[in-house]
Amino acid sequence: MGFAEAWSSPELAGVEFTGTGYSLGHSDGSGEEEISPVAGATDLAGFHRFIDQSGPSDGSSQQETDYLWSNSSSWAVVKNEVMSTFQEFHSTGVFEKSLNASFIVLIPKKGNASDIKDFRPISLVGCIYKLIAKVFAQRMRGVMDGIISDSQNAFVGGRQILDSVLIADECVDSRLRNGVPGVLSGFFGCSRGVRQCDPLSSFLFLIVMKGLSKLMRRAENLGLIKGFRVGRDIANQVEISHLLFADDTLAVSGLKVKVAKSVLVLVRNVQDLSSLVTVLGCRVSSFPIPYLGLPLRVSPRLVGSWDSVIDRIEQIQRNFLWGGRGEEFKYHLVRWEQVCKPIKLGGLGIRRLIPFNQALLGKWLWRYGKESHRPWRRLVSCRYGDDVGGWTTRPVSIAVGVGAWKFIRKGWDAFSPNVRFRVRDGSRVRFWEDLWCGNQPLCRTFPRLFSIAADRHATVANCYQLDNSRITWNVLFRRSFQDWELEDVSIFLDQLYRQEGIGRGYDNLTWIPSSHGRFEVRSLFLCMSNFASYDFPWKTIWRSMAPIRVAFFVWTTVWGKILTIDNSRKRGNNFVNWCCICKQNGESVDHLLLHCSVVHDCWNLILGFFGMYWVMPRSTKELIHAWRGCRCVSCKNTYRHAFIGSSPIMDKAHQGDCPSKVI
Repeated sequence: MGFAEAWSSPELAGVEFTGTGYSLGHSDGSGEEEISPVAGATDLAGFHRFIDQSGPSDGSSQQETDYLWSNSSSWAVVKNEVMSTFQEFHSTGVFEKSLNASFIVLIPKKGNASDIKDFRPISLVGCIYKLIAKVFAQRMRGVMDGIISDSQNAFVGGRQILDSVLIADECVDSRLRNGVPGVLSGFFGCSRGVRQCDPLSSFLFLIVMKGLSKLMRRAENLGLIKGFRVGRDIANQVEISHLLFADDTLAVSGLKVKVAKSVLVLVRNVQDLSSLVTVLGCRVSSFPIPYLGLPLRVSPRLVGSWDSVIDRIEQIQRNFLWGGRGEEFKYHLVRWEQVCKPIKLGGLGIRRLIPFNQALLGKWLWRYGKESHRPWRRLVSCRYGDDVGGWTTRPVSIAVGVGAWKFIRKGWDAFSPNVRFRVRDGSRVRFWEDLWCGNQPLCRTFPRLFSIAADRHATVANCYQLDNSRITWNVLFRRSFQDWELEDVSIFLDQLYRQEGIGRGYDNLTWIPSSHGRFEVRSLFLCMSNFASYDFPWKTIWRSMAPIRVAFFVWTTVWGKILTIDNSRKRGNNFVNWCCICKQNGESVDHLLLHCSVVHDCWNLILGFFGMYWVMPRSTKELIHAWRGCRCVSCKNTYRHAFIGSSPIMDKAHQGDCPSKVI
């Protein structure tokens, strides 16, 4: 790990471990540029905030130390001592045992805690040890992807928990469709752990689990266990024998398992089941089973039942929004479709479950084109086959089956219009049909040239030649150009020769709705929802200093949906339509809040304190726009006629300044 003495490769029952060729340490130890950012990220600043919240300082040395660490200039105070400790540790490979001491503290969960269950235990680690551990963890983070086996998907950058779920789901679905029997065994095999607060804990655990993965792989090579094979081509099939996520393991039978947390799941009919159960010593279960919190292999007949579950969830959301947790009936004042619009368009930003789930699945489509080396991607590619370029699979036409990728692939038509290809060698990008040159595919920009193209499905690599870093475009057509086509040809070639970077590197894809070119779930959700633009004073409502309940009332008022008499009559209530304040006109939202004679006197009284008089606009929405200071010409003209009174106000209004600034 970078110490003076050499370290040999680990050994485990004859299993060889390959290295990455990267040293976790440096010849001169850890530098200040590496330790200083880690020291600033320690939790001691949290202790200082705790002291500030708990009361004034009592002058203790511990509080003073915490203050120094939380102060931005404190590094200069302790730098020499910390650097000396790191240099000594780097040279000798050992440190004082007391540095690794931890203290168990019981934090009460509530006031007047008396029982042991009312406390939360935490372990406080010494600062110096935590700095050392964080420096090593920072170094290890960059090489863990090359050290840990592909079957492990926990605590490694670029790997996700759902990778294991997708692999397991596709393996089981493929196995059931092929009619080949087999057994799944899920178990927990650890009986001892490492300290949870230690930054190295997760990485050390993964290294230990790699030994388990190596042993299982050797058992597979010796024929003791046999994994599930997935893929169309027998020669290129992917075999999965086990999946790991931290200490959660999904494996083929043949291993000692922990009975209390283990199940044996049958795939088709398995012979000698009773003998297998006796050997493994665990209970037998059937699909669907939970794996990493998600159901594995749900019956196709139950997929449609999720619609009722989604409707029920959204019903709970609506009831909570308008009625809180109470059981009494409450009117839903604003339509749910309007509530689910973005805040800037007059909604509350609540996302509909179905389109948002489709946007989340779009991340799989993005990762498929980016992560060609991942096990889940290789498995999906072997089972369904790659489309042109390998950015996605071929359309899934399997009539039966509920493999997860079948539903993910359905979102490609909504996903692909938001993707632009960055061409380098051009081997994965279609010349005419993909978006890589201009603002739309070349087949749409030049339809007449596309109609006479010799190969309409050619890649960009087929259409250019590279000679000493000089690009020569050689697009083939079925006939010579007509006179009326020459202008299109000139624009076509000019657009091609303006492209830069062709011929160097590998093709890539970028996300059009994002300024940085990376995929965003939010942007895909907005593109799929296709909300119409609407002028709504959302900043005045939600960025004011008013309490959230007041802002919510104003939002409902702007939509004209508060329960006035006229709105109650629209809901079937038999009320006399008259204002409860002035006892004259009908009670609408605008009348009750703006135009009622009594309310108007109140407005004049309040504005009179500031020496102003204001003619109220037609609606509350126009009033909110006026407070914010709308810059549109129509609003300016309206506000000029809305203000009367002292001459400075009139002068400012006629000069074109926003009336809200005059106020």
